[in-house]
Amino acid sequence: MNGLPTRQNLESRGVQIEGSCPLCEKGLESTKHALVHCSKAWEVWWSWQSCPLNLGEGNLDITDLALRIMEKGTDLDMEIFFVTTWSIWYNRNQVVHEQPYLTPPQI
Repeated sequence: MNGLPTRQNLESRGVQIEGSCPLCEKGLESTKHALVHCSKAWEVWWSWQSCPLNLGEGNLDITDLALRIMEKGTDLDMEIFFVTTWSIWYNRNQVVHEQPYLTPPQI
């Protein structure tokens, strides 16, 4: 439903906010960017050696990625995917609210 309050979603709802990603400052912060394509998020995903698919491949949104992992992976893969996306978003919020950025292994 694209309800995550990314900067792109906030702008589309009329909130006056800078749209760039608060972590990498290189792209518009969409849900896809914040959770997968941001260089900081990608550092976290890179450490998932047994991932059943290439998360950076194609132009898939979070729902499509979850469905592909469900098709190709295991229940544990689904758990890793959802816990990791939640952890990436939680860390992003910590940074936005002036907490230190955690390293990828900490996330």
